[in-house]
Amino acid sequence: MRILLLVMFFSVSLLQSAFAQRTAGELSLYVFHQGKPVPQLLLEIGDNIHQLTNIHGAAHVIIPSGVHVLEVSQTNKRLVSLELLTIAGENIQIIVNLPDQGLSPDIDIETSNSESKKLTTPTQTNNPDTPEKAPGQLTGKIIDIEKQQPIHGAQIFISGLALELLSDKNGEFTTELPEGRYSISVIHTAFATQTIDDIVIHSQQSTS
Repeated sequence: MRILLLVMFFSVSLLQSAFAQRTAGELSLYVFHQGKPVPQLLLEIGDNIHQLTNIHGAAHVIIPSGVHVLEVSQTNKRLVSLELLTIAGENIQIIVNLPDQGLSPDIDIETSNSESKKLTTPTQTNNPDTPEKAPGQLTGKIIDIEKQQPIHGAQIFISGLALELLSDKNGEFTTELPEGRYSISVIHTAFATQTIDDIVIHSQQSTS
């Protein structure tokens, strides 16, 4: 009887975990000040999510669907407060650039929720007679405008996708993306963050 109860308890736990994953989304937070990542900031979402930003100024959490209040603070001083509406399976990227004292932070939010932003891939139909479109390719090169030299190790974030890219020693990067419209943010500790909107990817074509 004891073994049976343990098996039943374990099965219920797995079901609860699987249900939580289906009804949750992913949130990635990146915080910078003067182009440099800010570690050890406290990210709080409701009463149950508490996480510190790492050495890259980043925090990654699973967030249930619904309405939430997101707060970022440092030694009990609130730096950011946002109200978020999230849906199951959504990927949210929040990039915060902290200002000097007395100014408001610059906040950029990218989401895979097409109802919130029209910067994501089109919804795929479930018609089995309609073949899926092949992905397109995005290529780019990150350079220092003043010195005209490639920038190695820049982070490239693509709206609505849990995907992180780094530029190589030649400042170049490449990835495959589903057909759609995207925003791209480029972050490097030595430079100001840059965001480019309305990057269109076509099936079986290369965009640069």
